[in-house]
Amino acid sequence: MTRQKKIRLLRGCIGAVASFLLSLAWNYTSLSNKLEQLSLDYRQAAFYQQTFPSDKVVYIDIDERTLKNFEPQLGRWPWPRSIYKDVIEHINSGEPKAIMFDILFAGEQKGSDSDSILAETSMNSKNTSHAIQLLPDSSFEGKDFINLPSDYGARFKLNWKNKSDEQLLKDTDFKGNEYHDIALPNSILYNKSLKFHAVNAEKDSDGLFRQMTLLFYYDKVWIPSLSLSALLSFLEKPALAYQKRFLMIYDGDSIKWKIPLNQTGRLSLLFYKNSDNFKVHSFGTILENAGKILKGEVEDPAVLNPNPLTDFKDKIIIIGGSAMGLEDLKATPVSSSSPGALLHATAISNVMNETFLREPLSWLTFLVTFLLVTISYFSILFFEDILMKFVLPMLSIGIYIALSFLLFRYFYVHLNLVSPVMFGFFALIDSFVYMTFTEGQARKKITAALSKYLSPEMTKHMVDNGIDPTAEVGHKKELSILFSDIRGFTGLSEKLPPETVVNLLNEYLEIMTHIVFDNKGTLDKFIGDALMAFWGAPVEDQRHALGATKAALQMSKKLKIINEKWRLAGRPTVRIGIGINTGLV
Repeated sequence: MTRQKKIRLLRGCIGAVASFLLSLAWNYTSLSNKLEQLSLDYRQAAFYQQTFPSDKVVYIDIDERTLKNFEPQLGRWPWPRSIYKDVIEHINSGEPKAIMFDILFAGEQKGSDSDSILAETSMNSKNTSHAIQLLPDSSFEGKDFINLPSDYGARFKLNWKNKSDEQLLKDTDFKGNEYHDIALPNSILYNKSLKFHAVNAEKDSDGLFRQMTLLFYYDKVWIPSLSLSALLSFLEKPALAYQKRFLMIYDGDSIKWKIPLNQTGRLSLLFYKNSDNFKVHSFGTILENAGKILKGEVEDPAVLNPNPLTDFKDKIIIIGGSAMGLEDLKATPVSSSSPGALLHATAISNVMNETFLREPLSWLTFLVTFLLVTISYFSILFFEDILMKFVLPMLSIGIYIALSFLLFRYFYVHLNLVSPVMFGFFALIDSFVYMTFTEGQARKKITAALSKYLSPEMTKHMVDNGIDPTAEVGHKKELSILFSDIRGFTGLSEKLPPETVVNLLNEYLEIMTHIVFDNKGTLDKFIGDALMAFWGAPVEDQRHALGATKAALQMSKKLKIINEKWRLAGRPTVRIGIGINTGLV
């Protein structure tokens, strides 16, 4: 390996290792996470192959039309909670698996029996689950942490396959959010309700909602999210287990769902681009239909739209709101204002359809980054062809970008895109700058120096291959040396004006020098009218004797043409002597 290539190898290794170490540090910065989330958002919005949410999920929406149409009858929001009795009973006529409220009924409605009516209806329906909300800060002055009611753990304890799973889950991923207070339904509803679920949804630092916490650990009790509680309602004997980065949901002894969790212990949501694909019904429509049945205006529910007997059969019913007054609109990668309940509907659908956003292990990102960085450095530093210098690294980066989009589109795999591509380009630019400003300058100097003694082709060959012209110094080597001079040049120069002598000599030596170069010889020096050249160094040439001989014959032949030209111009002609010797030098 030549000295130049050794320097390039060292520079490439140093650059690749430094870039890789920088990428490791970069991956743990908030900016890195933010940019990667933006790239994932783009893939979700533009390249996600359209799939449909589970038809087992139905969303009952308290929308603006509902609030407007029922304001004369029920007044401004919030409405008397007794109205939910008719809605719950109407929905339950279709025998759904669960009715999940995404509305927190916190304080009591004084002066009415609305809370009691809702509580009795919830208890009797047995499939109705009410919302609770965990709060980051205590609402009681002087008290840092608010405990759950003393009976909560016993009444609503989740079933784990074994205690070790619960402990492992507690000790690992689920440490992200710490809560200090909890908002429960009012005491009337709390005392009679059979099921509760957390409706929390945590947004990322940029304000977008991209993930869902399935379990919350509060006051030594595990509280399921709306999404998880709804999934458990489908099973006869639900139980939970935890394996590294997976939440397992069992039905008896068989695994029903294996849910992959991200590095924060949450479910990364795979969004459905068109929210219209969810089965959505207006709360106002359900309330009107319930009234028609109760008043006897409709005897057969099958004529209603939606038909509770078919549209709600074995379904998960989520009751939430998209009206502005309910303040439950969330920004997601695919929508700037999506009802919060649809986040839960998305999570439930992801699990039931088993269409998960899959994230490879972090070491794969580091491996790809190292490969792209290495390819970029060594392509620029070692390929001589300008196209190959850039085509290979650009093609490698392009293939990885295309692969990241294709794997997301068809297999829902989230490959980290920003870090590998950014550092791949960084390596490309860094190596190019090095070659341009370091070796580029050295190349120019070497080319200028060698071009005085070698042909352009041999000069390019030596520079391109990093051949050191001084490498043979101090070593014996077999060469062929040619010496040529003009016979009687001293006497001739005394008879001619100095300027004529100079012109004749320059023309002659230029022509003879070209002959040396054409035969791959090295010009050693000029000694007045004499020319000295050699073959076999610095570029290795096993046929150096032949090259020197051919050059001598061409010089003799060319001299005849020169003399004829000079004779016609009235100039004197010359004779030359040529000597060649081959031996160790």
